[in-house]
Amino acid sequence: MKKRIKNYISKILGNEVLGNHFIAVTNLPFYLLELYDFYKVNLLQSKCLLMVSKSEHLTVGNIGKHIKSIMKHHNYTAIYVSKTLKSYERSRLIEKKIPFIALDNQMYLPMFGLDLREHFKQLHNENKKSLNPLSQVLLLRYLNGLQNSPLTTKQLLATTDYSPMTVNRAFNQLVDYKLATLVKVKREKQLNFILDKATLWQKSSKYLINPIKKTLILSNKDKLDNLYRAGEMALSELTMLTPPSLSHFAMSYKQWQTTKELCFVDVDGVIKLEIWKYDPGLISESQIVDKYSLHLSLNNNKDERIQLALEELLKA
Repeated sequence: MKKRIKNYISKILGNEVLGNHFIAVTNLPFYLLELYDFYKVNLLQSKCLLMVSKSEHLTVGNIGKHIKSIMKHHNYTAIYVSKTLKSYERSRLIEKKIPFIALDNQMYLPMFGLDLREHFKQLHNENKKSLNPLSQVLLLRYLNGLQNSPLTTKQLLATTDYSPMTVNRAFNQLVDYKLATLVKVKREKQLNFILDKATLWQKSSKYLINPIKKTLILSNKDKLDNLYRAGEMALSELTMLTPPSLSHFAMSYKQWQTTKELCFVDVDGVIKLEIWKYDPGLISESQIVDKYSLHLSLNNNKDERIQLALEELLKA
């Protein structure tokens, strides 16, 4: 049962969300030890106590009372774990905001903002054809020569505002797609890209996403900071393409959320602004977007001039 719990949590949230400790706890009232097996774990860098049910006849009321009793003995967040939770029982636990893990079915951890249900695995498989934004950022940083040494989760968490869960998912996705490898060095996992860059670009191209979330036309950009030249404007600087009539820039969706109140959308404006799914600054050392993201943002454009310029871009 212990192994099954560890495998389920790792499969859904990533291999590194569980700390090294999975310690059995016995210093609790005897009646609780008869009903549950208890394990201390570090889950997503938080101290938690898994209470693994031995009985199929516990009510939601019982479980709530037991958690209150546990809290008198341990200052850990209690999580109820069962392999036989019916749908209505899960609904009642959610009503009471009781954290639980229904093995191979559902994971409800409100303290982390997580409610992953039966369809999560199906959706995960359906989305396997594309990389998530952070996975793509890491891969493109390597292709652009910005990350040539092995990368650890600790390094990434210290230099970005991504959560540990997002970082672990990105690492695991790149490994699952056989685009990178993970090695353990002194208790820390390191991500390595072992393919040469030409082969990696070719192999990963079918998984890469268009970075553009949406495109807006603005009257001006005076109140916007950290813009990156993008689109046809960037392509004209890097190739022989004729410059467009509109200035063209990109920024991250997160940055746009904090500045959009300062901007006025204007269909007759002179600025084309792309809102990206990831921060273009994470992949570029200048104020122009990187050539790989640029290629992905324009790849579906049917203009023959642009397609010829994109071929020239990747040859450079």
